Amino acid sequence: MASKRRPTTVTRKTPLKGKVNWAAIAAFTITATVISGIGGYFLGRSSVHTSKTNDSLTLKPTGTLARRVADYYYDQQDWPDAIRYYAQAIKTGEDNADTHTDFGNALRFADQPEAAVDQYMIAQKLDPHHENSLFDLGGVYAIALHSPQNAVRVWQDYLARFPHGEHVAETRLLLAQLSHASINMGAVVKTKAP
Repeated sequence: MASKRRPTTVTRKTPLKGKVNWAAIAAFTITATVISGIGGYFLGRSSVHTSKTNDSLTLKPTGTLARRVADYYYDQQDWPDAIRYYAQAIKTGEDNADTHTDFGNALRFADQPEAAVDQYMIAQKLDPHHENSLFDLGGVYAIALHSPQNAVRVWQDYLARFPHGEHVAETRLLLAQLSHASINMGAVVKTKAP
């Protein structure tokens, strides 16, 4: 016998007015995720740690949940919070090349290029086939650390290891630009020298 389920619909008495507040929707989504994480915590699937300080409850998402929160803050370009939650995610189970690469990107955007390099290197150690971490490492050397020699070395390694990779065309263009810039710099230096 077929089940006769009634459709469940919610009807608003007054229509929504104005613009959609996407930040509120995102905050609601994160809250719902945290609440579901708390449910997992009480069921023994520890996805959120809690601590009580000064009569307030502090939630510390772990693992995948911390990664989702970090990704949210990354998308909002809130680099300090993204950095904090990527570090938390790595400490609590999301220790993989993707997380380290995104952590490195957040550090780069927060003007911490040396720390970004460390994260990209960790990502490469965890997964030598991780294209984005190697490509982004070259970018940090070229732009943030003003080290075109290191950028060229990394991007040449990228082309050798990933000849059909996602960033091949962009890498070739960047290498050509660096080569052209170094030729022009040589011409400038030669004309200014006595």
